[in-house]
Amino acid sequence: MSDPDRHRPLSSGFELLDLPRIPERRGSLTFIEGGRHVPFDIARVYYLYDVPASATRAGHAHHRLIQLIIAASGSFDVNLDNGFEKGTRSSRPVWQEGSAW
Repeated sequence: MSDPDRHRPLSSGFELLDLPRIPERRGSLTFIEGGRHVPFDIARVYYLYDVPASATRAGHAHHRLIQLIIAASGSFDVNLDNGFEKGTRSSRPVWQEGSAW
């Protein structure tokens, strides 16, 4: 039997989440609760740091995995490939100049 999730368009395979932010004079706080702020239970947390700008991480596939990726500092690109389409999503804001959006 075919897995319908494996054939979803890349555009339906990600979303941007607004996380809670509590600003105050000592600094801002954001917290994440599985099932409340993200639509899944949190089973494991990974921290990547001190990664050189030219480095590539991962390079493998997960057929049934939901992830939340946060750039706490710096930025990153995520290359997506569902076997039918390829795309890149960036943690950097995209600025466009001119009138063509």
